[in-house]
Amino acid sequence: MLEINGKDNTSSFGFIGSHTESARKRESKENTQRYRIYKRIMVTYFSELHFKHVTNVDKSAYMLIRQTELAKVPDLTEKLETLFTDNYAYFE
Repeated sequence: MLEINGKDNTSSFGFIGSHTESARKRESKENTQRYRIYKRIMVTYFSELHFKHVTNVDKSAYMLIRQTELAKVPDLTEKLETLFTDNYAYFE
């Protein structure tokens, strides 16, 4: 993400922190360990001056929306949320 951010000043990002499912551990899809770790990293490396941080703890989803792009497209957050919903049955 840092490399893309450095090369593309219009980029925004999103991810889902996958849950652990193994013989030893079965994690809920809500507020997963990966989500919590990635969230810390995002807050550390991506300033709110440059990115709007949008979280969905129930789905362990995170979006970083570039402020300059949000200024150009005020409903960008909603459009990206729709993109998540349309592409991942998990969000229905």
